[in-house]
Parts: sequence; structure tokens; C-alpha cells
Amino acid sequence: FKEKKAKRKVNLVSGEELDKEQAQKALEQEQSDRKILAHILPEVQMRIVHDHTVYNKNQIPPHLSKHMSLDKNDNYYPVVFFHNFWLTKEHQPIINSTLDEIEVSFVIGPMTQYWWQFYVTMDQSFSVHEQMGTMEETGRDDLKKMLLEGNPILLGVTMVVSVLHTIFDFLAFKNDITFWKNVKSMEGLSVR
Repeated sequence: FKEKKAKRKVNLVSGEELDKEQAQKALEQEQSDRKILAHILPEVQMRIVHDHTVYNKNQIPPHLSKHMSLDKNDNYYPVVFFHNFWLTKEHQPIINSTLDEIEVSFVIGPMTQYWWQFYVTMDQSFSVHEQMGTMEETGRDDLKKMLLEGNPILLGVTMVVSVLHTIFDFLAFKNDITFWKNVKSMEGLSVR
């Protein structure tokens, strides 16, 4: 992981402003000063995916084929998935001279195909958003933290209200279109 960005503060009282060249140089300097720091996972989960689906060699879904190994007879081995989806950055200590020892636990067990596909799809979605620039490095951890620490009832109510709001928006828009489609004259209507 990269080191956290230091936020640059500007004095708004004095009115000092940087021109574009100075601001660009400061930004480049800030980015070059950021070091990559090594972290350690306090828990390593190795999950064997429980899947009895029979795939033909050329019909394996692309998002699954990256994780499957084929032998010379086109038989595939069980998928071994290293599951660290719920580990956030704050739970991963930085490796440096102050770290004398750390306890690392290994968990080995099964995982259903449904949950494996869910985690693979979520990881790919996060990666795509980070590459497109629509999510920062910390966005992944923030979303996981919200799901882990948030009240499930509040999250469910928020989801239901959002869906209802979308439905009512659609109905209102449909009624607006129907109204203006049937209007023959502007008599009795305000122009504002």
C-alpha cells in the first residue's frame, strides 16, 4: 500500500495563492515523496471452493477461468481462493523496525461457489473503479467498513427507500410526459 497522502493546507486569511506552475510542482513533489509501505495480513484464509459444476474447456466463464488450473487432460483442479476480502487496511500492521512479533492465523476451509463468485466479482468491481478513477484507494476500505460496522436494519431501510424513490421518480416523469403530450394549448398554464 502507498503511504497516506499528506493534505496540503492553504492559508485563506493571508490570501496567498500559488500559481499553476507552483501548484503542479508541489503536487509532483508530494506524489514522489509517497513511499510504498509493506503490510502484513494478520489472518490468512485459504478456502477450497466447493463446486461440482462440469465445465467444458472452452465454456468456462472468463471471470472464473483466471482462478482455475487445467491439467493436460483438460481436467481442472479444485479452486483454492485466498480470502482476505473483509480485511481492511487498518487491521494490517505496517512492517518496520518497531514490529517485534505478530501473530498470524491461518484458516483453511470450504467455500461455496456462490460466495466465491460474489467475492471475486466485488474485487474485480473495486479494481475497475480504482483504475477508472471513480474510487480512491481508501474507498474500498470505507465501503467494507460501512458494511461490517453499519446497522443492517438501517442499510436495509436505506436500500428500500432508495428503490421507492427511484420508482416514484419514474412515475412522476411518466406522468409529466403524458401530460405534455396531451396538452393542445398553453391556456391556463404558467409560462414561468
